[in-house]
Amino acid sequence: TFEVGKGITLFANGKNVGTLELKGQVTFAPDVDLRIGTNHTLMKPSNIHREHGTVASFWCLDGAIDELKIHNRAILPTEVAETFSAVAPVANCEIQPRRMPSGPKGPGRFGAVYCKLDYYEQWDALWRVDEHPDVLIRFDRTPVRVVFWRGSRYSPAWVTDQDQWMADQSVEAWKTGKDDTDGCFEHMQDRLCRYSHVRIIESHDARTVVHWRYAPVSSKNNLWNVEEKTGRACWVDEYYTIYPDAIGVRKPTWKTGTLGSPRQFQESLPFTNPDQYNNDVVEKDFCTVANMQGEQRMLRFVEKPAKQLEGVPEELTIQRYNFRSPYDPVIIYEPGNRMHYVKDRDIGGYERPGACNHWPVGQARCDGRTVQAADRPTHFLGFPISSPPVHEEGGRTWWNGIYGMTDLPMEKLVTLARSWNYPPPLELSDGFEDRGYDRGQRAFVVNCTSGSARDLTIKVAASSDKPVYNPALVILGWGTSGAMLRIDDEEIAQGPRLRVGHRHGLEDSDLIVWVEHEAAEPFEMTLTRR
Repeated sequence: TFEVGKGITLFANGKNVGTLELKGQVTFAPDVDLRIGTNHTLMKPSNIHREHGTVASFWCLDGAIDELKIHNRAILPTEVAETFSAVAPVANCEIQPRRMPSGPKGPGRFGAVYCKLDYYEQWDALWRVDEHPDVLIRFDRTPVRVVFWRGSRYSPAWVTDQDQWMADQSVEAWKTGKDDTDGCFEHMQDRLCRYSHVRIIESHDARTVVHWRYAPVSSKNNLWNVEEKTGRACWVDEYYTIYPDAIGVRKPTWKTGTLGSPRQFQESLPFTNPDQYNNDVVEKDFCTVANMQGEQRMLRFVEKPAKQLEGVPEELTIQRYNFRSPYDPVIIYEPGNRMHYVKDRDIGGYERPGACNHWPVGQARCDGRTVQAADRPTHFLGFPISSPPVHEEGGRTWWNGIYGMTDLPMEKLVTLARSWNYPPPLELSDGFEDRGYDRGQRAFVVNCTSGSARDLTIKVAASSDKPVYNPALVILGWGTSGAMLRIDDEEIAQGPRLRVGHRHGLEDSDLIVWVEHEAAEPFEMTLTRR
């Protein structure tokens, strides 16, 4: 209420909870629209990281208002109390936490599907989409899911059955010095998904391949490295080739010369839901790093962490976040990877509601905002950050990394890393040609040179230095027929251990095979057409 000579009084639950003394008359604004719960003018959010990376927005309450009344006088305290007592608060009307959607719980049919992941009514109403804007990958032997959702601008997140999310920043660029007028250029700033799209390339029993395409953009909707003559900017294509063991390969690629520098390729970012704190997602020993020799180092939340961590192994290529779940997110890099910010974190950041909430979900045009409360999804940690080896060929530039969510112990992850980085040589039967191991697919590539060749026999020279771990085969030109598999003297039936699928092209079809098999000594595989 407002009374001339007294000021403003605030009542809650029918009682006076505060008064602000003011002198003077009220000045009405008859020509201005009345807005309840929102602002008249554009405003920047609080606690931002960079003024030049933030654009002013309209804001409103995320809540509910009932029994709204406006009086032409300051009603008496007794009237306020009577009004409150006459209309008792409705029981059980609390707004539920805005938990991010990740599809059905538990294992499901392996593969990728188009779907619509509903968040909550008001947020969903902002999107002009039909029934298939998102992509979800499920697995038949683990409750883990991979979510490509508009709320993260389609940046994929690996999610446990306990709603613990792990995402990645993806390609980021920025200007320096006086040229830095926009802040960060990244997929995070594409809140309307103007430049971020996702599609399924393959989905069958052997694997699923999802293509995520985006343009790094600033909060001011400016694209990165726009060419003056053509108006074309930098675009990134990321391919995710994921197998039934919930282990896949991430391959970001772009046209050579269009990205430039400075740039950053990767930043591990767990999410919290509104009712979660950091310690609900990760253990206090939050991350384990290792190299391919099996040397490890634990990263922890501690009091007064040292600026430089001692005893860190060299040539780090393996990173595992230790989730408070049976399943942990894992990244494995190629030799030559440089892992930065390998150090402990301050214990003060452990029992907190995340770190930053400008991403995911948030619609404010801001490239950094520090969390103030556990009222919305956030991301946190972000470390270590890796600079993986970059490859160039045929006008394209790319890097590869294994991404997954698994319950494998570190020694098995070392075996997986060796199998991917140092695959064993193959000896093929007549009618087939070895095209080498493709890290971007986590697969051996074989070309069928003779249409009459029925059986493919592969002698695999596996060893402890060049082991095999759940191998995949891409057999070019195999056609549409299926395949039976024998490993040494054991016939492997198509089912959980043997998955077979096809990739159909314009002129021919390729056979895709995934096998659950581990070996550190030579063995023989035979594929027979069926």
